[in-house]
Amino acid sequence: MFNHTLGGREIQAMVERVATVREAIGPDVDLCVDVHARYDVPSAARLAWELEPYNLLWLEEPIPADHVAALRQVRSCSRTPLCVGENLYLRWGFREFLEGQGADVIMPTPWHAPIRRCVLRACASMRSFPIARQFSSANSVRATAT
Repeated sequence: MFNHTLGGREIQAMVERVATVREAIGPDVDLCVDVHARYDVPSAARLAWELEPYNLLWLEEPIPADHVAALRQVRSCSRTPLCVGENLYLRWGFREFLEGQGADVIMPTPWHAPIRRCVLRACASMRSFPIARQFSSANSVRATAT
């Protein structure tokens, strides 16, 4: 379900799960949270803001990745970095994010290797921008908050 509005209890439940994981792994392990592009802008912004104390490496796709302006709104409400890209397939989609600053990190889907090479080349030629791979670090934990 996309464009879902989160209620206070739903947000609190997600925050509690992330807090439990953060407490278990400690501050030295990177923690990423994927919320599967489900939420509307106000809900995504509130969730990102509520998750700030847990020092996430990133919050992945809080809203559908094809809404650059909406993601930019979410970014403006929180210091929690946003990651997008597993549902973008052409380099032009990534370029729009890079130029429009709709995210802090992009994550091309690994099984789209030819497109991934194009994306990486485009990123390198445009400017320095963090690029993540799916499950990119042995010293990281990815959690689903939903």
